[in-house]
Amino acid sequence: MKKLARQAIEFFFRFSNLVSWEAGFEGEDIPDKPDYKVIEFQDGDFHLRQEYSVYGVLLPQFVTTKVISYQGKPVWKMTCSGLYHKGTAEFLSRALFRNHSRGIFTGGRGPVHFILPDHPEDVYENVMFLHKFGNFSGHDKVHFNVNGPNKDGMVSSKIFSHCNYYGGFIPGSILAP
Repeated sequence: MKKLARQAIEFFFRFSNLVSWEAGFEGEDIPDKPDYKVIEFQDGDFHLRQEYSVYGVLLPQFVTTKVISYQGKPVWKMTCSGLYHKGTAEFLSRALFRNHSRGIFTGGRGPVHFILPDHPEDVYENVMFLHKFGNFSGHDKVHFNVNGPNKDGMVSSKIFSHCNYYGGFIPGSILAP
């Protein structure tokens, strides 16, 4: 039963991501937390709550926490933080969407390597240290060149975003291994 419930939570994680942030939903303000937004998604016994904030003017940073509850009890979490540049948002969304839409879990983020055929100079990379749904950590980054190759054909990153992430089943929860 535990294994089936854990698989259902992993499915719910992917499904809720497909219909929320990656689908363009930006969340609602949290009254008692200035500069924070919340995205919530409920399906039967499963509930996802994601709180996030993007802050900083010269060097935009972000922090986000996702918690999945099963039958009202938190059982799984994910925390991410890093540098964020709005210019990479659409590209990053496409990278993350790729894995979620294919049912692939690589630390809750995007594929190990992602480029778009029409923009091979824009690169998403995901380095995982632990990669099981119940226990994962790693970091990802986007090298995004808004100007294309220079006159010598060399590409240098003009916009850079990165994220450190970790999470898994909450120790002691009803579904912890």
